[in-house]
Amino acid sequence: MIIAGPPDELNMEGFSHAKAWLENAIATSEVRGGDCPIRGWDSVAAAVLLSGYSEIPRLGVKLRSMGETEEQGEERPEEPGEES
Repeated sequence: MIIAGPPDELNMEGFSHAKAWLENAIATSEVRGGDCPIRGWDSVAAAVLLSGYSEIPRLGVKLRSMGETEEQGEERPEEPGEES
């Protein structure tokens, strides 16, 4: 988890709260993180990278649907933001 933004807007209390929320939301205490103060920015941004998950039900449904479409010889639907 990376939090970026103006140095005056980033603080350890807020970062710790966000990290604890994420740990609780994904049921693990193995969240790595840091901050990235950037002078001149006027907003705060966050990025989270998840790894090591073998079962994500919602993603599994999407992948199965795509596989069925390909098996039937149909073109799979274009995803938003995907170029043809």
